Amino acid sequence: MRKLPLLSLPFVVALLIGCGGGGANSLGSRGGGGSQSTQTTPVVLVDWPARTRNLTGPNSALSVSITLRELSPQGAQVVIKGDRAPSLSPFTQAFSASTTAQPGSYLLSARFYSGPGETGSVTATTGVDVGIASNGVISNTDGTALGPVAFSGKIQQVLIPAGQMFLVGAPKQVLVSAVSTSGSVLALSPGSYDFTVSRGTGDAVITPDGILSGISAGTVQITATVDGVFSSPTPGTVLGQLEFADPGFETPVYAPGTWVSDQQTQGPWSGHFTLGHDTWGIADGAGSWGNTAHSGNQYAFFQRGASIYQTIQGTVPGVTYQVSFWAAGRDGNVGGNTPDPMHVLADGNTILPEFTPPGTPWEQYTTQTFVATSTSVTITFQGRDTGYDESDLLDDLHLITVVQ
Repeated sequence: MRKLPLLSLPFVVALLIGCGGGGANSLGSRGGGGSQSTQTTPVVLVDWPARTRNLTGPNSALSVSITLRELSPQGAQVVIKGDRAPSLSPFTQAFSASTTAQPGSYLLSARFYSGPGETGSVTATTGVDVGIASNGVISNTDGTALGPVAFSGKIQQVLIPAGQMFLVGAPKQVLVSAVSTSGSVLALSPGSYDFTVSRGTGDAVITPDGILSGISAGTVQITATVDGVFSSPTPGTVLGQLEFADPGFETPVYAPGTWVSDQQTQGPWSGHFTLGHDTWGIADGAGSWGNTAHSGNQYAFFQRGASIYQTIQGTVPGVTYQVSFWAAGRDGNVGGNTPDPMHVLADGNTILPEFTPPGTPWEQYTTQTFVATSTSVTITFQGRDTGYDESDLLDDLHLITVVQ
């Protein structure tokens, strides 16, 4: 049986769309959708029920957060949030998004909280695939208008949104919704559903209340049930945790205080250089580069217009990634100690515009996100020749898979 009792007063969220203004598009461009001129502003109508003393029940909700995430490689998001106005009686309240949306397919997820400002416990959730038409109507995937989201009603269907992604070893809640006989999408309290998962090309485990943890990369089949109504088995994708080979430049192993440069490759890393001018290499200890490694014993360096790069295999087309790394400027006992302007690229496209690292202290940087277009990606750290003896140091690089 469903763990949330039916309420005598339905808690309804009606989703509307208003015409977008003429401002700039903060969501960025997207392929294959509507034009930049067809911008709309989502509006949420919340039919708040009478408040109760049950602090964990749906009627205790004091705030709401709804996310509309575009199902495209760019994955633009519109977030709508707000607090319930101070009234104990049932009433309707409208919430407007602060950004506009373009027509296309979206995943709608909603969370209701027991406290204002998204504080306290989560009292109810739902997640459903929707579409936004060029006229601004939010619809179901079959093109029919999306019914209101309610907290009560006889359940007719259970739906798990397709295309959900998970990471190996990173627990994540499965999104699910129930549809009533009247067509309303129901937001239920956590623990209302029972979940199972079965192997496909990948493997995962799932708790009875829907926390899925990936074991191996590939697809899995997820099923949810509530009040004796089962969803269809729905595929989910488990992604592996990709990483640079030798992210700390610890191979080949060099003697303390030494460094090797002007090699096409060193370990799994490659670089571009010009003899006597643009140089890259790997160093152990301070030596003439002035810094010990951020971690471990070794780190990479490059001068002027040299570059360092590596191709990572196993990226998934359409999945979003970003790179984090530590950088510093040279502070050695010979030559110039000025940091080199540098930028970071993924397959030749800039993902971190040009910047200049600081001097001796190591600092961590994170690039912009990028979407994989093939099963591999080449990450390049590129210096700029300013005509002076300038150098940068790199250590502890990581490729981050972004799963929303």
